[in-house]
Formats: sequence, structure tokens, C-alpha cells
Amino acid sequence: LAAAIPLASALLASPPWWLTRALLASGRLVSPQRRLAAWDALQRRADQSARGSRRRVRVLLIRHGESEANLQAGQIVGGRDVATPLSATGEEQARLLGERLLRDGLRVDAVYASHAVRARKTADIACAAAAIRQRVRIEPRLVEFS
Repeated sequence: LAAAIPLASALLASPPWWLTRALLASGRLVSPQRRLAAWDALQRRADQSARGSRRRVRVLLIRHGESEANLQAGQIVGGRDVATPLSATGEEQARLLGERLLRDGLRVDAVYASHAVRARKTADIACAAAAIRQRVRIEPRLVEFS
């Protein structure tokens, strides 16, 4: 009798394969895959209905213009070199970027730049050319590391 109790509780906890198959076929028992698919569909519908009330967000990632260090053959500039300024071509590239942003009519809520001189200057020139009034926010974590 002591051996029959664990066996009976095991059978009650998980039905035998033939009963599981019969319940699945009858629709009374739902497989984990179907349960997951139903949950995903429910979440997708909820997400789609909420989208109408959310504002669409567009993130633009823009690299700085040409820097003075880019003009020196064989020199690799990156993350830790924050003092390299823009070249004249880099300043022109930033101005052209600003004009393009203005022409495209993008609404800008925030502008972030790294603490590198070339990135800050690119952002300042582009924002001035695009008539973007937001202050450029300096974020030191926005640097490249190679």
C-alpha cells in the first residue's frame, strides 16, 4: 500500500500519454506551444491598440564631421582622444547636415553629443544651420572605443 500512494499521486500529477493525447485531440487540454502562441497573440493585440496613443520616435545617430586628425595619414583617432577639432571640411559637413535636417523638416526634441570637441562642434554647427533651439546635451558615455 505504501508503494501505491506515490504511484497514484504521480498518475494524478501527470496523466498517462494516451489520456494526454485524447485530451489534446478533444481540445480540453492545450499544449504549452498553443498556450504560448495564444499569449503572444493577446500581447500583440494589446500592443497594437496602444500604439495609436503613443508618439512615434525616430532616433538619428550621426557621426562627427572630418577632424584634423583624419587628415594625418596613418593616425587612428577614437574614444579617448577628445581634443581633436574639426577640419574646415568637417565644419562644412556639419553645416550641410544642418541644412539637410532643416530641409527634411524633422522635429527635434533633444540633441546629444559626446564630450569630444569634434562631436560637440558638429552638433553646434548642425543645430545652428537647422534652426534647432535645443541645447546640445553633452554625454561623455557617447564615445567610440575600438
